[in-house]
Amino acid sequence: MIKIRNLLGGEQTFIIRGNILDMMKSMEKKLREIVPNEYPVALIIDTIRNILIYRDYSQYNKIVEVVLGKKELTVYCPGEIVKRYRDGRIGYIKRNMWIYEKIISLDSRDGEMNYNLGGKELKESFTNKVKVITVNEENITKFIFNKYRTIG
Repeated sequence: MIKIRNLLGGEQTFIIRGNILDMMKSMEKKLREIVPNEYPVALIIDTIRNILIYRDYSQYNKIVEVVLGKKELTVYCPGEIVKRYRDGRIGYIKRNMWIYEKIISLDSRDGEMNYNLGGKELKESFTNKVKVITVNEENITKFIFNKYRTIG
């Protein structure tokens, strides 16, 4: 389940349920409707797609939450999702590769979605655009996107 809270101009809450592929499509449609152009919308959508694939599903009582505020958009994800290596590389923890394989095969008919699986592209897309914070006490990862596209 994905919960989207829009705090711009009065609070609105949207709940997205369904299978992972349907949630990805519904989430993308809703975010394109409500997120202002000042945010890196494509990067936010790509990040949430990866979260839905690689999140910690053993935490069944926690959900993916998106909070759209005046200065930033924050995505909360159950579990540690991003791994930072000593040499500076960043990558997703690939804990649910079977989900990724199923999503690719099920979505191959539409071919609409782009699945960024980390590595160089992930690092370049995150540089100065998103702050990633792992909160070990709560076992969540926060992705904070700045309204003006860069964080410095």
